[in-house]
Amino acid sequence: MGHSAPAPLDPDQPEMLVPSLRRRLAPDHSTFGNFRTRFKGPLQDLFRFIGTMAIGMGMARLNQIGLDGTRVRANSSRRRTATAHTLEERLAVVDEQVAALLARAEEEDREEDTLFGKEVSPHRLTRELANMQCRQEALAQALANARAQEAKRRAKEASSRNGHQAAAGKAAASVPARESGDSPPNPARDEGAAADWPRLPRNPATCKLDRAAFVHDAAGDCYWCPQGHRLTFARHQKQPDGTLARVYVGAACGGCPLAGECLAGKARQRSVTRDPYEPLREAMDARLRTAQGQATYERRRWACETPFAFIKAVMGVRQFLLRGLNKVRAEWKWVCSAYNLRKLVWGVARRRGYAWAQP
Repeated sequence: MGHSAPAPLDPDQPEMLVPSLRRRLAPDHSTFGNFRTRFKGPLQDLFRFIGTMAIGMGMARLNQIGLDGTRVRANSSRRRTATAHTLEERLAVVDEQVAALLARAEEEDREEDTLFGKEVSPHRLTRELANMQCRQEALAQALANARAQEAKRRAKEASSRNGHQAAAGKAAASVPARESGDSPPNPARDEGAAADWPRLPRNPATCKLDRAAFVHDAAGDCYWCPQGHRLTFARHQKQPDGTLARVYVGAACGGCPLAGECLAGKARQRSVTRDPYEPLREAMDARLRTAQGQATYERRRWACETPFAFIKAVMGVRQFLLRGLNKVRAEWKWVCSAYNLRKLVWGVARRRGYAWAQP
């Protein structure tokens, strides 16, 4: 038995979705995609209405805010984006197909001239050949755009590399040699320091020393490495949110006996970046080390991590279906609204004494 594709529903009539689901009709992907993106305004009102109702029922309070994050797969990947080399290969294949189609078209024209005479117009292309030429033109345009973007990226990387080398050389020339007593006491720089390094925090990605192993000196506007060397301010670095971060670079990394445990790749100097939000993180870390902070953090585990676990494990939301930041935000609001609505329904059922809703 064959299976026919479900008929698309009208996204302009959201009230028709529920009766359609009751009749066990399956809306296609385009219907849900258009519905999510076209009704972002009513979605905002629904999200607010559910929250207001939960507050009125005593199920939610706004006296505490918990922060947490989770990873949800996107619907696009940088590694799967077509590069200039990939587009060149595709364009070469299309060129061969176009040449074969043109040769076949000329052969068919000659056969038609023999059969029907030359009164039939040979200037109309076949549908297959016309579509292939459109694809060839689109690939050629995409190849030109990819080459321009790669050239711009290489120029930007070269400019950034030259600026980094110039700033690092200037910092190394201006930093005086360390004198005895001008750095805080650190057992890692004493005899037998190599034995203490495995206990220092490591970066999971590079397996090198993490920036948490470096101590910030606010009075001296510098960082101290575990070996007792100073990292001085070298330059500013613009962050994605537009703020400027301070970059501190070490001057004595070349002669450090443990440079292999600290420097990643072909780097010759260790650098530490400090953005404007770092003092807030340090204040939060100090607060979490207190007894009250630890008690509050215990409440965060079930309040913040439980929704993410339910959304992924029960609702099965592990990847976004839409592309673009605004569409992804709207899709995530739909997910959160569905989760909050479920909790609201269960709360009402418990109050009414339904057996299936009791814990």
